[in-house]
Amino acid sequence: MSTEITESFEDVKAFGNGSLGGKGAGLVRINESPLPRANKLKTWILTTSFYDRYLERGGSFGSTELKILGGILEELGDTPLGVRSSATDEAAVSTEGVVSVHAGENTTFMLPNNHPEPVTRFNQALQAV
Repeated sequence: MSTEITESFEDVKAFGNGSLGGKGAGLVRINESPLPRANKLKTWILTTSFYDRYLERGGSFGSTELKILGGILEELGDTPLGVRSSATDEAAVSTEGVVSVHAGENTTFMLPNNHPEPVTRFNQALQAV
């Protein structure tokens, strides 16, 4: 892949300078754990800075982000993929000390990623992100 990886944790690669998010950090910990007979999950994390740039552009991706997504899909080939957002406030504590849990608030998109046309697979992944 020609796009620079910001951080790499064995089978987890992070793109961007922002937070990995709770799910991303959890995947790093799982992949670093010596669990017997457990297969490591190949994981690509688009950090919070990736999403921030998307918002700054009014809900569109720039050429850098498109290049990153294209590189990830190229590396994946036709492997199925799941796209999941990590909310930044899934378990936040209010000023009154009340815990507000928002887990499961975001949708996970599961893509077969097997369309014969690579451009269609790319557009489906782009839409999921």
